[in-house]
Amino acid sequence: MQNIAISLNAEQQTAHARWAVMKSMVGDAIETRARSMFYTSEERYAMRETGTIPDNTRVWLGSYSRSTLYIDGNDIGLDMHAGNEIPELVNSCLHTIVVGYLVIQVFTIHVPEKYKGRPFEIKTVTEEPWDDILVTFRPVNRSTISWPPRLFLKNTGIQRLAQRFSGGIRL
Repeated sequence: MQNIAISLNAEQQTAHARWAVMKSMVGDAIETRARSMFYTSEERYAMRETGTIPDNTRVWLGSYSRSTLYIDGNDIGLDMHAGNEIPELVNSCLHTIVVGYLVIQVFTIHVPEKYKGRPFEIKTVTEEPWDDILVTFRPVNRSTISWPPRLFLKNTGIQRLAQRFSGGIRL
């Protein structure tokens, strides 16, 4: 949060991902006037009781050019399909959190049963070098990651990050 370079091992990545997803769940629960909550009661219970992160959840770390506090949540409807199948709408939830210089983004997709276990790719709608701006730490795919990433966000970068998966509305 204070712009000091660090490394996170796999255990630390998991612990920080749990914290980030918990904050995403809280953000989801706060804004329910115009919609129902995205995370299911089973997902919230599993997080509270065992620290289980919902399936199909990705978490990234980034760096912002100045210290600030920010949280933004978006419900997104995405088309999912494989091969020649007709696209099917799936619901997802994206939260972007900035604390100090630290940027965290949590993205959870509720995948229909017929797609479970299948690989899928969700493409961004904004043209940015996201692989240089963000470090993936959920799912854990490296024993150690380093923060900050090679590039940082500045000015309107947080808004572009928060909108990078825009693709409709949640039903």
